Amino acid sequence: MKELSIIIPVYNVQNYLEDCLLSIYKQSLSLETFEVIAVNDGSTDKSIDILRKYEEIYPNMIIISQKNSGQSVARNNGLTVASGKYVFFMDSDDYLCLDSLASLLSKATEHDLDVLRFDYKYVDEEGHELDKKTNRDKRMQYSGRLVDGQFLYEHLYQGEFFCLSLIKRSFLLKYSIQYKEGAFFEDVEYALKIAYHANKVVYMDSCIYAYRQRGTSTIYTIDKKKVTDIIGASISVLQYIEDPSLGNGFKNVIKETVTSLMVFALLRIAELKEREVQKSLCVLIHESGISHLQPGKEVKEYIISCGFNVMGGWNVVRILYPVVWLKKKLRG
Repeated sequence: MKELSIIIPVYNVQNYLEDCLLSIYKQSLSLETFEVIAVNDGSTDKSIDILRKYEEIYPNMIIISQKNSGQSVARNNGLTVASGKYVFFMDSDDYLCLDSLASLLSKATEHDLDVLRFDYKYVDEEGHELDKKTNRDKRMQYSGRLVDGQFLYEHLYQGEFFCLSLIKRSFLLKYSIQYKEGAFFEDVEYALKIAYHANKVVYMDSCIYAYRQRGTSTIYTIDKKKVTDIIGASISVLQYIEDPSLGNGFKNVIKETVTSLMVFALLRIAELKEREVQKSLCVLIHESGISHLQPGKEVKEYIISCGFNVMGGWNVVRILYPVVWLKKKLRG
């Protein structure tokens, strides 16, 4: 059994894939220690050729090919063939910026952790660091502390739910934790499930992951399907509010998360040009049972969430619509 399985969904990333793979193989890990499972999600560019080149060089490279089914399916399929004690889900357009995996893996193994969380930075399409704030400063005081999953959810995620963690594979299998297939914003519910079940968690203040911001990323492109999935993610996490075993802090973060998601959804609905599509999505919000949002902490979230509570989603969207489009026009 390997110590680590790095699972990478790959779809049309020929311009970034080598950065990703090189950053992995530059880590001070012996090839016998880890495996790279690249799941080719029906790529139509030269991504598969790059993968095959690395497969010829590195005996620990495993390639799985599937028809285009999305990132969640690719991750879940990668997990089914993984043999590592720990797994790390990595995006194929991102890369590792420090030689830290070996020390982090050693820490996780030494303490038999369920989850070892680390940190990241934003970079642009060319790999230059962006002056874009993360919530690292809110987490760093907890570095090295052994905590549980509720502490992870309340203090360590800080609203950043993407999977920057080494996760024990047996833990994922024991609780049947998988990514929701066919949906965007799948990290939100996945992160909650991990926090809900985890008993042994450590956060290390190591900024080893470069999160590349591209114009085609999910968060920068919007359509009816993505807005529908935001609403679905909100409904899924809200179900945990009824669990009597969860503390008030955990439940409060769930409410904050739903507020952030719904404010984002309302802003994105306002960006859509078709008035009937806007109305249908607002009806979907109403029918979902989400009728009240915890007022957000930041000014924008506070105003929109309070507006939603007073006048409902459709009236908020009607107010936001000209503001959003004027802002776009001024930006050119």
